[in-house]
Amino acid sequence: MRNTNNNDDNKREQKLQAVLLADSFLTTFQPITLDKTTPKVLCPLNNVTMLAYAIEYLAGSGVEELYVFCVSGHEAIEEYVQSSTWTSTIKVVVVCENSVTDAGGALRFMYDQDMIKSNPFILMSGDVVTNAPIGPAIQEHKARNKKDSNAIMTVLLKRVGGWSVDVDVESDDDDDDNNNENDIYDGKDADASEGGVGRDNNDGDDNDGYSSTHNFHDKPNQNNKSKYQITPLRPLSEDLTVALANTTPTSADGPSSTHSRILLYETNPNSTSTKLPTSFFQTSTSIELFNDMINCGVYICSPEVLAKFYDEWDYLHIETFITNSVADEEGIQPKIYAKVLNANEYAARIYDFRTYHSVSNDLLKRWCYPIVPDNLPSGYEKKYRYGMERYMMYIEQKGKTKVGKCVTLKGPGMVGSHTKINDGCFISNTVIGNKCFIEKNVKINSSHLWEQVTVEDNVSITESILCNGCVIKKGAVIKKGCIIGRNCVIGENVILAEFTRITACAEEDDMFDSDQDDFDSIDDDDNINDDDVNDDDDTDGDGSSFGDCNSGNKNTANDIKTDYDIVGNDGIGRVWTPSNDNSDNDNDNDDDVEDKMDILETMKSQSIGYNAFPLLHRRMLRQIKDDGLKDVGETQDEDKEFILSSNLDENGFLKLGRQANVDVVKEMKDICLEFNVDSNSIGNLHIELNAYKFSQNASFSDCITGAVFAIMEKVQVKQTTKPLEFAGSFKKEIERWAELFQKFCRGIEEEISVIQAVENVVSKGGMIGDLICCDPVFGLILKTLNDEEIDVVSDEAILKWASSKREGNSDGVEKSLFHQPFTQNFIQWLEQDSDSDSDDGSSSSGSDSD
Repeated sequence: MRNTNNNDDNKREQKLQAVLLADSFLTTFQPITLDKTTPKVLCPLNNVTMLAYAIEYLAGSGVEELYVFCVSGHEAIEEYVQSSTWTSTIKVVVVCENSVTDAGGALRFMYDQDMIKSNPFILMSGDVVTNAPIGPAIQEHKARNKKDSNAIMTVLLKRVGGWSVDVDVESDDDDDDNNNENDIYDGKDADASEGGVGRDNNDGDDNDGYSSTHNFHDKPNQNNKSKYQITPLRPLSEDLTVALANTTPTSADGPSSTHSRILLYETNPNSTSTKLPTSFFQTSTSIELFNDMINCGVYICSPEVLAKFYDEWDYLHIETFITNSVADEEGIQPKIYAKVLNANEYAARIYDFRTYHSVSNDLLKRWCYPIVPDNLPSGYEKKYRYGMERYMMYIEQKGKTKVGKCVTLKGPGMVGSHTKINDGCFISNTVIGNKCFIEKNVKINSSHLWEQVTVEDNVSITESILCNGCVIKKGAVIKKGCIIGRNCVIGENVILAEFTRITACAEEDDMFDSDQDDFDSIDDDDNINDDDVNDDDDTDGDGSSFGDCNSGNKNTANDIKTDYDIVGNDGIGRVWTPSNDNSDNDNDNDDDVEDKMDILETMKSQSIGYNAFPLLHRRMLRQIKDDGLKDVGETQDEDKEFILSSNLDENGFLKLGRQANVDVVKEMKDICLEFNVDSNSIGNLHIELNAYKFSQNASFSDCITGAVFAIMEKVQVKQTTKPLEFAGSFKKEIERWAELFQKFCRGIEEEISVIQAVENVVSKGGMIGDLICCDPVFGLILKTLNDEEIDVVSDEAILKWASSKREGNSDGVEKSLFHQPFTQNFIQWLEQDSDSDSDDGSSSSGSDSD
């Protein structure tokens, strides 16, 4: 082994060196990173590349020599570095090695090349954004290493809040009731408006200065409410638990950063217990356990760290190295310390699209000052200058940016250089890049448009990312969580389902190592070791093992495979989904389907707009069970244990007669789907559903909801089905089932549940939900249900439902359905008719009295 203990400290201190890992070795930015012209670190974050933020930070921290290690897209990174300038004297060298597939391999390569001479040096991931001064931490590390040569690494950690789940929370007076799923991207919760950021398990710490915790509400039905809390800066693929040994107790500012040795470092989200050797208590003044931290992706290392990776080839990931090193009781392994950032210091890693959106919002809200849009990194300030206007909207000042009449811009957000926004657009919480063209009456919410994006008239975009050069044609709807890759085209009037990812790259570019750890189920009950859940994970996720996608030129429909049924006949691009390499094995087909569903769910969890309640709820129930605190919902198949919120009463307990993991509504829907209404009497179906209702202690509303779901599925829809065509098909189908609803609708409440079931269908998304969202379909459905021949929903029920909507008991999709023009006109007609009947009644009474 090479001697790394050179006593010539002065020689080593001549230059502070750093290694920047430009490859994250994750797959979470696919399919964008399948394109070799767009490696992850060159993706824009608020119109500045991630690499620019990282280099600017290191240059400002005194680094004089920086090695940017990359595998995927190294040509693009080299070109970027050569064409960029920095105000400091930092020397940037791009190091490329195509054979490397993990962070451990990168560090072994750096050791083998004998490039790192400084003691210490900085190791940093290229997807980190931080303003934390690292100088004091370097001095602390030097002092420790001088006293104890085994103290070879310091990890920067940040407290951002833990996670929690509450089921069926009664919150009539709770201000958080108005929060919705979009609150996850607000950058802070409701408490922040009062000058403080909400916390979880933080012992009363002061405001972190940026997003800490977020409250969400999910309404499975009208009778209960579920709430969860987690910061979007925490990746859902891990659940970090850290034990720190301090010489002094934790102060109000957090744990002591001077002597905070890490004794435990676990990231497994499936772990339900923590073990700490008793010997640690004998040698430590105090030990504190934290479950509210994130690893900032910045490490202060002695050269011995590289030697350890070179000697131990099992270390594929940096976090694996930390976990194994701190578990040592005998003092043989190296000692690793933590620098816990102060409340006013910001640091976060961009793991996936979910954290990407959150960090973007934090920068726009100036939590990471001086890293703000109106203080650009070196090189950018020569080309662009942003000014902050109303509602925290940053508009580029040097270029010819044009904003039309009657355009609503609500921040935090940005509009880049030479971008044109035409009349009648509504844009909120969105970052728009340079040279974008947005035509009339476009609605964009919580999204990111990169460079040269074209959006035509009457388009709606929600919580999505549109990459360079893509085109969204007239009337298209991009639902939440979508990714539109470089140069892709979404056709006219196409409705793209939630969490759809479109790419112009060929299918062979998808092939990568079969590990695919980033797309394994993130909440599987199987035993998983730390290697399976660490985020420094996987083979070259940024695409190092892929062939070239394209050279960045515009694609045509003939160049690539196009899924016309998804992107439209005038679209370009194919649907990308993570592949399941295990599907080639001789496994049971049901297992293959389940694995694929797990992979898709994991992909969704890494997207903007994902609702984490079910995942965190399962995690909580598993911990409760293992702790022996509650004995509910046990099934023979532990992998499927999940207590549906609809099976819990108002106090959070399992309803009498219910099975914990049985979806009563789904079972009723299946009964209806299996029933042949043409050859059997509706009365027989009524008896069967009634019997099942009694067996599960269900309600008439449950029966009605299941029947509505079944009818919606019986209405055959295709990609080409028009909204009015669907409304006509629904009317024909409901006419055949009207008798069943008449039997179950015992009063106005049951009639209202018919309308709410239709709303529930819309909230689930899919083609049917998208069709109902198109005005006037929802209003036509109400009119059909109210028709005298069908007689399912009365005037009184519709008016009572409308009254509750006016009182504000709705949000999101439900609110938009209620405010559709046709729906409003129909309700007004019913109200006028009701008033007319009342007047007629009064007049006739008066005549009789005469």
